[in-house]
Amino acid sequence: QKAWLVCGQMIYFLLIQNRQGKVRLSRWFTRVDDDERRSLIRDVHRLVNSRRPKFSNFVELHQYKLVYRRYEDLFFSMACDSDDNELASVFLLFVFLLYWSSSIYWWRRCMGISTTT
Repeated sequence: QKAWLVCGQMIYFLLIQNRQGKVRLSRWFTRVDDDERRSLIRDVHRLVNSRRPKFSNFVELHQYKLVYRRYEDLFFSMACDSDDNELASVFLLFVFLLYWSSSIYWWRRCMGISTTT
């Protein structure tokens, strides 16, 4: 399987899920059949939703290293190689999170939707 190479990190998939496990965004950089995708999505949600906030954001999941971050009510999860640098993985996830949140902010602002709740 080939994965997406970014800054020396091999990324296999990226998921954004809410607290109930509904997938808001998924991007797969390897070929995975539908049954395995559903299984991985379920396993990722079960794993990150059950962990306490004081624990580390790195978890081993099957053959992957899962790096996740909770932002508001969404979980941003990224699967990397198990031997990749953890800090670089967190940085990539942070950059994606920063890009995603700023694009939502500017979209709401341009559409005239209030950004404060």
